[in-house]
Amino acid sequence: MAQQIILDSNILIYAFDTTSPYNLQCSQIFNLPNIDLFIAQNSLWEFYRVMTSKAFVKTVTHADLLNIIEFYQNNLKILYPTQNTDFILNDLIEKYKPRSGQIWDMLILAIAMENDINTVYTQNVKDFPENKFIKIVDPTL
Repeated sequence: MAQQIILDSNILIYAFDTTSPYNLQCSQIFNLPNIDLFIAQNSLWEFYRVMTSKAFVKTVTHADLLNIIEFYQNNLKILYPTQNTDFILNDLIEKYKPRSGQIWDMLILAIAMENDINTVYTQNVKDFPENKFIKIVDPTL
């Protein structure tokens, strides 16, 4: 059985951004054997938000961005939150008390837990709490 990994949006960003020092490691993730890659639906649109920010707006066109989103949609299994996700998320919030943007990382954990995915790839390991359910891995190290 293939290993199942859910990706944080920063992995998508670095895989696309050829100026990033993490580009090679992140883009190679899509070619790893025996791995099923997943993305939370909100993370896909977080990628869009970042890529349309001031840092990137002059280097990427909307046509390019739509093409890369289509690539991700075709090469990743997109996971959507359900009502059960909300219950899991409530438990995670109660336990870890996330602040501000950390809620999105908690949502990734909740979606991963609901779908029996035990590994998250992120470049921001510190944004995720240590826990006994999900392994948090920085593939750029």
